[in-house]
Amino acid sequence: MATLKEIAADLGVSHTVVSCVASGRMGTTRVSEATRQAILARIEQVGFQPNRLALALKGGKKGYVGVFLHKHGTYGSEMNEEFITAISDSLAERSLGLWLRFFTCEKEFLQACSTRLLQEIDGLVLAGIPHPELFGKLRSLQESGLPIVCAFPQAKTAPEIPNVGVDLEHQGWLAGNHLIECGCRRIARFHCHPSRQIGFLRSLESAGVPCHEALMRVVNGFTYEDGLIAIDELVRSDMKFDAVSADSDALASAVVHYMLRKGYSSENLPKIVGNDDSPIAQHCAVRLTSVTSEIRLRAHSVVKLLFEIGDKKNVESIAIRPKLVVRESTDPSLTGSWFRG
Repeated sequence: MATLKEIAADLGVSHTVVSCVASGRMGTTRVSEATRQAILARIEQVGFQPNRLALALKGGKKGYVGVFLHKHGTYGSEMNEEFITAISDSLAERSLGLWLRFFTCEKEFLQACSTRLLQEIDGLVLAGIPHPELFGKLRSLQESGLPIVCAFPQAKTAPEIPNVGVDLEHQGWLAGNHLIECGCRRIARFHCHPSRQIGFLRSLESAGVPCHEALMRVVNGFTYEDGLIAIDELVRSDMKFDAVSADSDALASAVVHYMLRKGYSSENLPKIVGNDDSPIAQHCAVRLTSVTSEIRLRAHSVVKLLFEIGDKKNVESIAIRPKLVVRESTDPSLTGSWFRG
């Protein structure tokens, strides 16, 4: 089914004009009768049906979706900025605004999620780091009729609350499988996410490549400093390794810089794969091969689910499939990036 934005593009008029004509609320918007009739005819031709949530907004609500974000990712990854930009753009396409709040704990969420807020929003999104202790509150809000969607990396949160995540196991599998295809057999892992580690180990098992336990390094977090500590300990252990798979681009970039400072040339580095395909990967001294976290697609999918809930459709949690972006850290011959699913 066509959207108002597509109808506007087809007719060469603005989205605002089409929206006003479709809703019958012209306000101060002025349009010729011929254009109005053309818009109405096109709406009927494509079978456009206004979303129930959108109709509710036109019925006197504020026209905002509340987004509560517990920031995640490392400095320079820009994961939070990318999500906020993408969800704001997607809401704007539907003539909705974004009501943004950051929080770090249950108390901050409950303070911000006040009665006044609930009177000003027509949907709610929770994103970033998950907070299971909030699920009871979210279910009660959901039962009151408020559409709610989560955007946590994990595929599932509470059964009743839809979540748009990323396939974390496949992230780990993509990294491991790519390094195996590159001929690596002694692959070090800097990890702190169990699901990605499961996928990585599955890639080794399916290829018949041994897992060297001494090369599996659990790190405290996703930061550059965590990566420096892990690679220093690994090098000092005198364990041989020909590749590193890391749970973030910051971890992976620390490996690159550490090895370069130790006198390795860029051509003699081990193969290195990061995660998130962030600006860190693209601007590292040796550009990093990385696995995407599909931030923008997840943000757009969140808005889509909100509207499906508004249309009384049954929605379920989804895990979006990541991609592998290959760069110089695993293929020095590359001067640009390309994708592998």
